[in-house]
Amino acid sequence: SGDRLVTLSPRGVVIVWDASSSEALRRMSWHPHRPPFIRVLDDSSFAMLGGDATDIAAVWSLDSGSVVHELRHPLQMMLLEGSACGSAMVTAGGVWDSRVFVWDVRAGRLQREF
Repeated sequence: SGDRLVTLSPRGVVIVWDASSSEALRRMSWHPHRPPFIRVLDDSSFAMLGGDATDIAAVWSLDSGSVVHELRHPLQMMLLEGSACGSAMVTAGGVWDSRVFVWDVRAGRLQREF
């Protein structure tokens, strides 16, 4: 539902909040030694986490609090974005890897590489 907020600490702790009551609904941790990126998909069902010093993006279910998929980008990620429809995410590399990858969030697999 759209009545949740998601925050991320520098140590990798994700907190899902009820926007109406300010209650913390769930706490999740992932790779605490890497400052991660986080994106919540527009349907608010999933969040995507990726560290700027890693090649893995995790897809979290905000409902269950568990990792649904871990997607491996070929090299270090410099970009992590979600689609407006909530079904895809994009990862991209930096200077040494200019490729862009589009992932199916629900299936946990690569859809396309550019």
